[in-house]
Amino acid sequence: MKTLILVRHAKAADRHKHLSDLERALTPAGQKDARRAARALKSKGVIPSLFVSSPANRALETAHVFAAELGYPIQKIALKQSAYDAMDAESLFNVIRETEDHHDTVLLFGHNPSLEEFASSLLLGFESDLPKAGVVEIVIEKESWRDILPGDGRSPEGEDSAAATEVAVPSAKELRRELRSKIEPALRFVINELHDSGADKLSGEIEEASEILARRLAKVIRSEKSA
Repeated sequence: MKTLILVRHAKAADRHKHLSDLERALTPAGQKDARRAARALKSKGVIPSLFVSSPANRALETAHVFAAELGYPIQKIALKQSAYDAMDAESLFNVIRETEDHHDTVLLFGHNPSLEEFASSLLLGFESDLPKAGVVEIVIEKESWRDILPGDGRSPEGEDSAAATEVAVPSAKELRRELRSKIEPALRFVINELHDSGADKLSGEIEEASEILARRLAKVIRSEKSA
């Protein structure tokens, strides 16, 4: 039996005329989402035997985050240009069929739309969108990766749970509270560095500024997650 775990890269920097598509790196929010997704996988007791990744920075950085959480050596990540070039499900079938059979649990880090199409082809009943930092775990009742075909996959939880795992987005109120808890002490520290006891004298202003900054930053973060 084989287990294939598909991971779409986390949120990356926008396209820019001075930045090639391969060079686009994860945003701080993307790194955080990747870490949450990796920890969720770790909590299930997943022990990977092979990481396969597109060479694009955003996919490889996502793989690095998962490697750190799951204890996989980053120098052993197999880079596959074909995982980046893949235009359809069949292209990714070919990538996975190249895997040596002593690897039982493989994580593939790639891109949409090919990754989502691959999940839909391999796992019958998969109808979910695959979001950024989304994870799909698929069990394959085959002894050799060379033999996998469309429809061979099943969900480890059963036929009715064929869906992508998506990183939860905290509510606006929860996010504001979390951000303010970090912003306010940081402001107090900086002000005290500039003027002894300055933070005490400006306590009301610091609280007000922290609330405003937390509210605005929460809007930025939530808009990025929905993009």
